[in-house]
Amino acid sequence: MYRNIGKKIKSLAVVMFVLLAIVSIGLGIFLLCSSFYMMPVGIVVLVAGPVLAWISSFILYGFGELIDKVSDIARGTSTCSPKEQKTNASNSYNNVVAEQMSRTERLRQLQKLRSEGLITEEEYNAKVTEL
Repeated sequence: MYRNIGKKIKSLAVVMFVLLAIVSIGLGIFLLCSSFYMMPVGIVVLVAGPVLAWISSFILYGFGELIDKVSDIARGTSTCSPKEQKTNASNSYNNVVAEQMSRTERLRQLQKLRSEGLITEEEYNAKVTEL
């Protein structure tokens, strides 16, 4: 019943437009035929009714389109449960920490090589900028 609600809302917008247009055309013809004094009202209903039904269907159709797009985004992004998201965030943090520690260790090794005279200052600076 509530699956694909965006498509159902868009279909409802089309059905509502058709029904309101038919009703306003019928009411306009009825008012035109009923009496001489109701002719101007009948013409307005005959012309403005379908136009207003068409414009109002934009809003309902747009709302259905919005729900469709949000549902597509939600299907594309939330592929794991909140517990898995928390675990993934923790793993990501641990990876960053490990990378930072390994970077610090590499920097220490470069400093040791430089202090022992095994690499030049230029080589040291080049390697540090690569980190």
